[in-house]
Amino acid sequence: MNNNGIAALSDGAGNVTLSGFTFLMNQQPEEFEVCLLIKKTGYLSAGCWLTSSLYPDGRFLQGHSGFVEATDVLAWMPIEKASTDLNRMCWNPDYRSIASFLDCFIVYAKNTDSTLIIEYSGGDEKVVLINMDVTTGELDGDSKDVQETLKAWYNDNKVKLIKDYYSGSYKVLPNWN
Repeated sequence: MNNNGIAALSDGAGNVTLSGFTFLMNQQPEEFEVCLLIKKTGYLSAGCWLTSSLYPDGRFLQGHSGFVEATDVLAWMPIEKASTDLNRMCWNPDYRSIASFLDCFIVYAKNTDSTLIIEYSGGDEKVVLINMDVTTGELDGDSKDVQETLKAWYNDNKVKLIKDYYSGSYKVLPNWN
């Protein structure tokens, strides 16, 4: 949990990063504050913070008399402060993440499609989408500054990528350094 943030990974749509959480052991929400919660089980939830004489340590109310006990919550954030950058999320659920490397590249593939979509998030914080032909390794888009890195990644994974393409089912690739 670097920088007070969490990463929620999905095998369908890519990555979502949420930040700005406060650990419940460090600070409690304001009375009646509606919060996005990270439960100790790793699941996300939401609830309204309440304290009372019966529950002096507090608990989160969840509609129709449901509760999440404070002891089950790792961290919270006021729901009004939760936001996402939808431009960074994969737009097509048929594409799924098959690789990520160097903390700035995510590779998406669609079974039977010969084009890989590579999301590059380095440099000026702007996300760049690059298309790569899985059979040739050729790139399109504005990829001059990352061309050598992508070609090296492709050459190291070429056999597996082409095998997956011809089988009609891309698999998640092992980590690449």
